[in-house]
Amino acid sequence: PAEKPAGASALTLTADLIDIFGTVQSGVSGTHGDGTTIAAPPNPNNPSSTVAFTADGFASVTLRSDGDIRFNREAAFVVPLDLSIEAAQLYPVSNQRGMLLAGFYSDNTGRTAWNPDASLVIRSNGHAAPMPDSVFGRLVMIAPTLDQGGIVRAPLGSIALNDSGGSGFLNWITTATLRTDITA
Repeated sequence: PAEKPAGASALTLTADLIDIFGTVQSGVSGTHGDGTTIAAPPNPNNPSSTVAFTADGFASVTLRSDGDIRFNREAAFVVPLDLSIEAAQLYPVSNQRGMLLAGFYSDNTGRTAWNPDASLVIRSNGHAAPMPDSVFGRLVMIAPTLDQGGIVRAPLGSIALNDSGGSGFLNWITTATLRTDITA
């Protein structure tokens, strides 16, 4: 995950329909090398180096859909601070898993942490939301503050709030530590 953002940066994404595939996150921390290969002979005048880098995430991310927001292919949307969602409804597609994770960031030592001031806010856009053609999906929403005022569905599946969603659910998301003892 990214480091906790400083300032009041914001990103708003607006579309008729939003499909989230795989892991999408605001910001990133990691390392990159100088392009040398392991097989290259050592050169004391030009040693191989690894450089740490950080691209802070946005302080506020808004997803605004005129229709639905769907989660597919082990979808996870991860932000280091606040996430606001406005849609007719949110749901995982058939037999898929989806996750919304707000307030999860990497501290200055590289360890993952929770920002206790972060929030996940879900609102209806006021448009009709017929039952989706989707079954057996799982949706997890985790944040220090959850404000759910929209339509969230997982027909014949499961919805978990501030919980990992069951044994093995998080194996597909590559986060070092995920605390689920946050109260909402």
